[in-house]
Amino acid sequence: MKKSGDTIELNTLPMSVHEVMLESGFVLFNAGSDKISFSKKLLSVSLRYTLPELITSKDTNTIEYVTVKFQSLGYMVVVYGSLSGSSPRRVLLDKRGFVPVIDTLKSDKDGSSSIYREVFKYWRMVKYDLVIPLLIGLSNKAPCLMCLPTEIKMKIIELLPGASVAKMACLCTELRSLSLDDDLWKRIWLKEAKNVVVITRFGVPVNWKENFAAFWRKHQREMLRSIRWEQIFSPRWNHVGSN
Repeated sequence: MKKSGDTIELNTLPMSVHEVMLESGFVLFNAGSDKISFSKKLLSVSLRYTLPELITSKDTNTIEYVTVKFQSLGYMVVVYGSLSGSSPRRVLLDKRGFVPVIDTLKSDKDGSSSIYREVFKYWRMVKYDLVIPLLIGLSNKAPCLMCLPTEIKMKIIELLPGASVAKMACLCTELRSLSLDDDLWKRIWLKEAKNVVVITRFGVPVNWKENFAAFWRKHQREMLRSIRWEQIFSPRWNHVGSN
């Protein structure tokens, strides 16, 4: 994919939205072109996306697709998404807030948690207000966890054991971001390790996730040690013969 023409700001926003589209399962479907081009004379960009499973014919006229259009209006970029025969979706992104955050993350991949929270805020806007409605409209798939609002996802995650939450965080960007919630790990700690005393230094906030990870590792070692002792000292009835 190539970027040409316009300013870095006009590149950053559409490219970021494009990444969310790809992450969600879409593929670029621009009449055989893999280029995203920008022009100072034409401040709007229109892209087509489809799903891999819909590309079953060489005749591109029969393949269903969605259209995503970017329009620059001063400090704002309006992102429109539409499916043939349906009302368009719209997301407004402020370049003054979005672009500096993305640029900071590009230069410092180990950025602070506050940077990741800002990125996640914009990512969630694009994901829920634009991408998921387009995905549902194009695929007509049954509802799934990732299509649910964030608040409902958090309610479901809170019901999981801590080890399952840690594994779930490896699945995708959104679940990883949700698993960083310190209040979530505090609730998990109070549920699974409520009898363990947390030792803290004055003025230093408790990192509940790290505390739970240490507790879980210790608990696993103790369980493994207990199993080994049981194997050593338990009666071995299979070696007892009968006359």
